[in-house]
Amino acid sequence: MSLITVSRGTYSGGHELAQKLAEQLGYTYVSREQLADEAKRCGVPVDLLQEAIHKPPLSYQELAQERLAYLACVRVQLCDKVLAGDVVYDGHAGHMLLSGIPNILRIRVVADLDFRIHVVMHTMGKSQREAREYVNHVDLDRDRWSRFLYNVDWRDLFYYDMLVNISQTGINHALDKVLEMSQESEFQLGTEAKSSLTNLRLASWAQYQLLHDDRTRDLSVTINAHNNVLYVVGKPQEAERMPHVREVVSELEGVNDVRITLANGQILYLQDHFEQGDPAFADVLTLAERSDAAVQLMRLAGPDATPGAEFFDASTSHEEEAGIEVHDLVHPEPPDGEPVEPGDDLSVCAGAFEQRGRSAGAATFYGSADWLLSHLEATRGYSMVVLGDLFLSRSRTVRMRLRDQLARRFSYRLHVPVVSTQEISQKVRFRSRDAAMLVVLVVLSAVVFASVFLRQDELLYLLAEHKTAWLRLAAAGLVVALTIAFAWLWGTVVKMLLRLVRFE
Repeated sequence: MSLITVSRGTYSGGHELAQKLAEQLGYTYVSREQLADEAKRCGVPVDLLQEAIHKPPLSYQELAQERLAYLACVRVQLCDKVLAGDVVYDGHAGHMLLSGIPNILRIRVVADLDFRIHVVMHTMGKSQREAREYVNHVDLDRDRWSRFLYNVDWRDLFYYDMLVNISQTGINHALDKVLEMSQESEFQLGTEAKSSLTNLRLASWAQYQLLHDDRTRDLSVTINAHNNVLYVVGKPQEAERMPHVREVVSELEGVNDVRITLANGQILYLQDHFEQGDPAFADVLTLAERSDAAVQLMRLAGPDATPGAEFFDASTSHEEEAGIEVHDLVHPEPPDGEPVEPGDDLSVCAGAFEQRGRSAGAATFYGSADWLLSHLEATRGYSMVVLGDLFLSRSRTVRMRLRDQLARRFSYRLHVPVVSTQEISQKVRFRSRDAAMLVVLVVLSAVVFASVFLRQDELLYLLAEHKTAWLRLAAAGLVVALTIAFAWLWGTVVKMLLRLVRFE
């Protein structure tokens, strides 16, 4: 099973390449127009959405539900076609519909502007000026449409595996190269891809049904799917309407169970590897309970799901000397030579949150952290991001540096708090060394208190009656210093005591 997406500008030759590719491989050809027509038949106002991209942002912000309905509908259609067999998808930024699905071959087709203008003149009978205006107008519309739907620049070459310049290579030569690349094993959809597609289809279908039911249309809920179980997160003030949500989605084909969590926020907990008994889970759970949030566990898949990672198999010292920083891909082999395999306890760990009523489901995202960041920018469904053990194949120093860089990028682009599990543990966990520190601080506070407040006569004599001026100044400075020290010590003691009793 394979999926090839061809993203193109108007009259760049990408449409012809996609059709020839499907014909040569015997794959099903699917276009953006076909999916849009299906969305129209399902009742999505596609024309209204397309008109909104020409208006100020406020106008299409008001169409948020219609946008979600469109995305949910076309995702379901595309997932169905891919799960049924091999597909060539012809459109622009279509691979963004399936962010996080591994092993998709993503082709970007471009052509020189003069080449495209010539094709428009020959095909549509336009003058050179009219052809140029037409090409620029359609390109601008496609750029607006992609930003409206996915919040990304679809022309960014980072999102593609291969760039084809038709005006330089020609259709036939480009077709040969794409055919050759499509046969590589890393572009064959395996078990992980099928599972991810099934989960995405189920969650999208449930979201679409909720948006088209009068009882649930205006609800603010997020939906994730994992192993045929739907995880729905809603607001506490909408609790009375949650039975309608369960009624709508529980009858969908493929749904084994529906688990609803009421919370005022949603936390994304991101790690490379999940294991039972990790003390960080208890810390994140405590944070979720204090902030009234649900937690979605997400595993960032390793290099086996990221074609090209072997290119970066270089020593840490070489990277540092050359000034190269690889933010997203990890080495196939960690420093000790033992490969890091994806965790087997993801579902079990999610179950621990579910038992406390704080689960938003679990998922595995296949791709780089940059891909994940673009995906999260488009969804914008989280109130906080927690970064756990990432870049496990690196040395500890490099791992911490890369995670700090990633945290800054997430915070800047998502506009939500981004914290590490270590930072959370310092805030919520009271350890034995904290108890020892508390005892030391209490003793020091008592000593300073006794030195200042229980020896007032001696201090007053030094401050007011002693004849030596420098001694009076020294005494005044000592009193000020001890007062400040006592304030800091006692404030720290109170803060630790409040953390000990979990005072909110």
